[in-house]
Amino acid sequence: MLVGGGIIAYSLIRKGKAFKSINFFPDKIHGFEWEGLSPILVMGLGAQNTSNQSFTIYSIAGNAYSKEGSDLVYVGNISAFQPQVISPNSESILRVNIKLSLIGVANEIIEAVQYGDFTKTIVIKATANIDQQQIPINQTLNIGLPV
Repeated sequence: MLVGGGIIAYSLIRKGKAFKSINFFPDKIHGFEWEGLSPILVMGLGAQNTSNQSFTIYSIAGNAYSKEGSDLVYVGNISAFQPQVISPNSESILRVNIKLSLIGVANEIIEAVQYGDFTKTIVIKATANIDQQQIPINQTLNIGLPV
């Protein structure tokens, strides 16, 4: 019984260290949908696993913001609730939905036209449930057309 407990403890320690090896990165836009009056952007979020452990991402939830100077302006909610296995030493693309805030998007369009600046910095702050552990996802994306 002592040996079994030692094996379980060793496995948990290795898995805990392996969580730090997951690298998230933005992928391409996969589509655009409507849910009632709410626009939904379907985006890929890449997950790279450089460990020898496999993981299951059960869910991702968070928010997207536009960076305005030092302020963050809410532009939408991010979610993905379909479990996906990430094999050891591999890369997977997860599909996440970004339910856009019409007020936030309208404000961004008005500012872009007013100031002639069609570039934006989008900040994603989310949490992933990976094998029952809450892992933060923080991404900064620069999008738009430089002037």
